[in-house]
Amino acid sequence: MKKYVYNNIMKRWSIVVYRGERSSCMGFSVSDSFLTAGVVFLSLFFAFFAYLAVEGYRNRSMLSHIIRLKMERDKLLRETECIMSSLEKLNTEIQETISRTSLLASLARRPIPDRYTLMMGTGGFPEKMPFHDQTVSSNVLKLKNETEKLKNILAFENKETDRAIRKLREKERLLMATPSIWPTYGRVTATFGWRRHPILKRREFHKGLDIANFRGTPIYATAYGRVTFTGVRNGYGYTVEIDHGYGFSTRYAHLKKILVRKGEYVKRGQLIGLMGATGLATGPHLHYEVRILGKAVNPIRYLDNSPVVY
Repeated sequence: MKKYVYNNIMKRWSIVVYRGERSSCMGFSVSDSFLTAGVVFLSLFFAFFAYLAVEGYRNRSMLSHIIRLKMERDKLLRETECIMSSLEKLNTEIQETISRTSLLASLARRPIPDRYTLMMGTGGFPEKMPFHDQTVSSNVLKLKNETEKLKNILAFENKETDRAIRKLREKERLLMATPSIWPTYGRVTATFGWRRHPILKRREFHKGLDIANFRGTPIYATAYGRVTFTGVRNGYGYTVEIDHGYGFSTRYAHLKKILVRKGEYVKRGQLIGLMGATGLATGPHLHYEVRILGKAVNPIRYLDNSPVVY
């Protein structure tokens, strides 16, 4: 129990503390000026403590914010480094693909556009991004620009590759359709051009190549194509005619036996018949013709260097 007594005469504050009803008491007194000074001191103390508490909280919040920003920045830097590494690999792959496309275009005899050549000289990345003197946002913007540039190059390169591949496939189909092997093996007895007919005994133009050998010697298709005729032609005997496309066609005459049917597709080197002497022939041989748009041309131009059938 506390009891406060104010002494107006002495202008002092007295504080008396009793412990129980019969117990002794304790007390002390302070002057009014001392009490005022104490109150002022305590007020200043608590105000200073409150200021320290507020500043401490603000500093802790600011420090926490700085740490969080630093962590986010470090994360962005790591992600940026990772993206840069991926872009470097992508750029390398694109440059290699561009080189392959250039080779394809060269093989297809297709000129590389000037802007394509310029693109081949662009690209590339510094070994390390100078993060110390650039902001993360500027680096990210640069990455976006580099990515867009690589996408444009890749799209253009893919288009050029597709064109080169189409050109090569077209050439491949043309090569498949071009007669290029010997239709059989044996001895050449008559060439393309004017001659005296061995049976009719008159001068006439020989439209093919005669290759003589034993009866039953295999006869092969000289290119891929579709069989358009099988049967007997006047003067030619048993004959096979093949349309190879691209204006090419071939004729195989004086056969002993035909081994393909009309409408059938054949491959280069496929067996189509056996050598014979049907029609106007003095002995077993193959009369072989190559035609372009229906006009007979010299078959020698379309034979390889050796009479080997593949």
